[in-house]
Amino acid sequence: QTASREDVRLAAALRGYYTPGCAGEAEKKQYLAYLCRRVRPTVQALMEENRVLELEDFEEKAGFTADMVDEFLPKAMELDRPEVIVWLLRRKQQRYGFRDRDFSF
Repeated sequence: QTASREDVRLAAALRGYYTPGCAGEAEKKQYLAYLCRRVRPTVQALMEENRVLELEDFEEKAGFTADMVDEFLPKAMELDRPEVIVWLLRRKQQRYGFRDRDFSF
């Protein structure tokens, strides 16, 4: 199966943005703008590669909503990425809390 044009663009933007010395500041801004327009595919790619540090950096720049974090959790579980799952759960707790659960005793 061949990669789609968008998959190739996404991979190039991820490589250009997250590889030190690969791009100048102006190019990195363009890469980040592209990645921010494609939040879900970017997160999917980072989760597939278990790139938690980059995922954390991207979340700080792109800003995930509570609903997005809830959407990403089952995908991380499907991919069997415990580090990503833990990071997403911590982020959910820090930023949004667990509104649908009561953990008090």
